[in-house]
Amino acid sequence: MAPGSPTLPRELEREIFELCALSRREFIPKLMLVAQRVKEWVEPLRYRTIILGGPTTITQIIGLPLFNDDIIISLRRPPTFFHTAVRYLVLFASSDMKAMLALCTKVEDLWIYDLEAALIPLIGALPLKRLSVNAARTPLPPGRMFSHLTHLNLRGIYKDAEICAFIAALPKLTHLSVSSDASILVSHNILDSSPSMCVIVVFERYGRNWSVDKAAVGELPQDVRFVVMRSRDELGDWYAGIQRGTDYWSDAETFVEKRRRGELDSRNYFWEPAT
Repeated sequence: MAPGSPTLPRELEREIFELCALSRREFIPKLMLVAQRVKEWVEPLRYRTIILGGPTTITQIIGLPLFNDDIIISLRRPPTFFHTAVRYLVLFASSDMKAMLALCTKVEDLWIYDLEAALIPLIGALPLKRLSVNAARTPLPPGRMFSHLTHLNLRGIYKDAEICAFIAALPKLTHLSVSSDASILVSHNILDSSPSMCVIVVFERYGRNWSVDKAAVGELPQDVRFVVMRSRDELGDWYAGIQRGTDYWSDAETFVEKRRRGELDSRNYFWEPAT
């Protein structure tokens, strides 16, 4: 660089490159060629979100690569690299799940297709803030393992007592979603016993027609924090939340606030997309 050329403070320069990398992940390999310091800043962001296993259509849905243990090994990075880099993790059924959880120990947001008992200690050791899980085939783990959890999506059908006991042991939980309309009554019981809960979303099970009995819902105690939504593209929605902060949680929060302010009928529990 010629004497007198303008320079940016290193902290500002790093922030600019990181913003560029996060907004367009496909640019990261090119950004890594700019300088060694830039490579050190942006390369971890390339692996901030990892999807392990799953159908190849995932790459078409949200544009993220699929990983397996062989790919991770081929990257030739020390374990500390993934410990530092990975914050968002999706796990489909794979023999590599335990290895990945042992490697990515700073994950804050986990989406797991089916919970296996052998994974519970590894998941419980993560500093999770958000968890989406189907644990219907495995007893729910002790809620005290998830002391930092604020957002929970429980997929599958559970016994009411099981859900209530699990939720009661989560000290920081503010957002809950369940995927069975059979959980409507228990959702209201949780709201009654959890004043810190901001929103509970119940997903109906079918795409076009409401499977939830609207008349039965209307007979429940009025609570603007209770929201019923149609099923959505889970992974696409999950990744939109990571990238843009717009997902079913943000839609539900907006819906709750409008009802709280009287802009919408507080007795209307059914969220519909804007037309």
